[in-house]
Amino acid sequence: MVGTFAWAMMNGLIIGAIWIGIVLWNRQKRLDGEHARLEDEVARRDAQLDEVHQRVALLEERLDLSERLLTRPRDTQPAPPPRPHQ
Repeated sequence: MVGTFAWAMMNGLIIGAIWIGIVLWNRQKRLDGEHARLEDEVARRDAQLDEVHQRVALLEERLDLSERLLTRPRDTQPAPPPRPHQ
């Protein structure tokens, strides 16, 4: 009787260990896929962020030029182009 009980317990432990291994293996495969997807998302957002930085730098240059043009003395500013005759 004790031998049968020990055999059943060992069988249960082995089957339980195999089941846990399968569950963990499937979870690891799912996490690997999720990790790859997240890496792609980070790369895409990094590229977008670089683009935003470039656009902000361009806007800063334009703002700096505008501020310099506005702070120049009036007499050194170029004359407006002549209007065409109608």
